[in-house]
Amino acid sequence: MAHVLPGPRRSGSTLLLAVALLVLAACLLAGRAGYQLVTLETGSMAPAHPAGSLLLEREQPLEDLRAGQVITFRAPTPRGQTLTHRVTDVQRTADGSVVVRTRGDANAGEDPWDAVVGDDRVWRVVGGVPHAGAVLSAARGVAGTPTALVLGALVALAVVWLPAGRRTDRRGERPGPGPCWSGRRRRSAGRVRPLARRATAASAVAALAVTASATAAEAAWDTSVARGHAVRSARLVTPSIVSVRDGCLFAGGTNRDQVVVTFTAAADDRRAVRVERRTVNGSGGGSWAVVGTLAPGATTFADPTVAFLTRYGYRLTHTAGPWSGTTSGEVQILTVPNCL
Repeated sequence: MAHVLPGPRRSGSTLLLAVALLVLAACLLAGRAGYQLVTLETGSMAPAHPAGSLLLEREQPLEDLRAGQVITFRAPTPRGQTLTHRVTDVQRTADGSVVVRTRGDANAGEDPWDAVVGDDRVWRVVGGVPHAGAVLSAARGVAGTPTALVLGALVALAVVWLPAGRRTDRRGERPGPGPCWSGRRRRSAGRVRPLARRATAASAVAALAVTASATAAEAAWDTSVARGHAVRSARLVTPSIVSVRDGCLFAGGTNRDQVVVTFTAAADDRRAVRVERRTVNGSGGGSWAVVGTLAPGATTFADPTVAFLTRYGYRLTHTAGPWSGTTSGEVQILTVPNCL
């Protein structure tokens, strides 16, 4: 006597079971065995990894970290969210710490902070599937736990293996009503009901176990990301202009005017000093334009591109990569033909 499901129904149930178990395994393995699945929420890493991509990350030794790799770390933003960005620079300081600069591929500039690696391992992206992250996010978000995954897998398992309601005789025909058939039907139902009850009880226990296990794994991974990538924003002080004077520059066999700007500033994280100038006229003044970029330790700037009897305004700003500090106050000077 046959008690099997029709082919399409069995195949569909088996596929459902396989998918549920695979996604469940992904939740269980989160942060374990050195691997983690991450859903990319924003488009900052496009086009390599567009928004909604499912990323596979591997925990690697810090000594193997190189520029060009994509890592996940905790950023110093108001929400303190986890970011996945590309490494643009790796610096190893004298005290043994490692400072990492990062940038999103789709962003205009580098991130305005340094990632100070405080652990001996980092989470690096080793692969990704575009738009597949939404599936995992939805599965993980059901009721806030992977409980639904466990129940779905067990329901699919029950559909595959529990006896079907339709029964046939050896000739493939469905028997009519009769005492023998009714007896077999009652005995079969008696066997199915205890099995269904056991499956339901087992699913409840498994759901609780998997929920606790997956939640603990996610918490461990989140802690490792925060611990391994402490961050600090650059400290940029405001420069102060000491003097602006009109001087002479001997070049090409002739004398010409130049403006010399002298300034000072306390030590900070600056990587350059940006000098801006504008032409001041009777109506107020023109727009600011960058006329020089100096090394971090510079204290003077000579501007030979000035004209006679013209009033100029100068101001300075400390910069560190893509971000800037507070701009100094403006200091003006009127050039005179004193180099004739």
